[in-house]
Amino acid sequence: MPSRKIIIPLILTALLGGGWWFFADNKNQLPIKYATTKTTGDTWNTLSSDSDGDSLKDWEELLWKTDPKNPDTDGDGTTDNAEITANRDPLKAGPDDEMTAIPSAGDTGTRGTVNTESNLTAELAQDFMKSYLTHKLASSNDPALLNTEVLTAEALMNIQATLAKNASENMTDNFSENDIHVGVDDTKKTIRAYINTVGTLILAQNKKESKGVYITTMEALNNNNATSLHSLKETALSFAVLSEKLRTDITPPPSLVATHLRFINSFSHFGEITNKIADFETDPLGGMAALIQYKQESIRSLEALATITDTIHTYALTFSDNEGGAVFKQYMPYRKTGS
Repeated sequence: MPSRKIIIPLILTALLGGGWWFFADNKNQLPIKYATTKTTGDTWNTLSSDSDGDSLKDWEELLWKTDPKNPDTDGDGTTDNAEITANRDPLKAGPDDEMTAIPSAGDTGTRGTVNTESNLTAELAQDFMKSYLTHKLASSNDPALLNTEVLTAEALMNIQATLAKNASENMTDNFSENDIHVGVDDTKKTIRAYINTVGTLILAQNKKESKGVYITTMEALNNNNATSLHSLKETALSFAVLSEKLRTDITPPPSLVATHLRFINSFSHFGEITNKIADFETDPLGGMAALIQYKQESIRSLEALATITDTIHTYALTFSDNEGGAVFKQYMPYRKTGS
């Protein structure tokens, strides 16, 4: 059966343009902690070759665990590709080598508690196998018709949909009104003081991020330097600290409780998400899902920013450039009620 532990590295290699190659132990099919190493841009082109001339691409050989240097891995007189298209096991010598079930993303390893990451991996692998088998069967008479570009495009679409779905399902708020202290009045003075204090904390956080998490991540991946993302651990911690300060040190006026909770939960989420991005090198799938979560949480956080800017406009509040509240001037375009 095709190896799920190989499918995901293949997908990532194709999607990241061959810039990274994720190795697996061919002996027992256990991943080497999703280890990564730099390679040349020819990696994917190399895997797309057919070293042994059996009409099975080298990347397909990895998928089926066959020998890319031997056209007849099981030595039964039929080439690996011919056996696969005839629904025969290329690793088992004939004549009793029929595959009794349609190949799927097998290689599940030992059974036991299945965590979210393994579920995500299984779903992505299964999506890839469906696309692969469809194209494989369609090209059974002419192996050259197995269009790698189309297969990669389908894999990308499936990955994006699956990761987006997974990201949404795993993003729930950590704090509620029971976890904060609420003020007693909504005077213009208390509202201004609240906005000024929150702005000061956000401004301090912004100064800690020279480029922002998303830009930092994209630059690291474009430069094949996922190792550099480890530095985001500090940013993740600062998000968590900011969330806790907002929760314990600031008392929001009653009218801004929901907004305050959005700030607290968003920064808490940013901390968790950034931690996952920092681990991109050892868990690339988790990192990809985290990038989608980061974008989703950024959109959610605009709700709070819109409310704050609306409040500033409603109460005609002004802040000097050296006050924390001035940081919200840049978010005025996100107002809900317009001018």
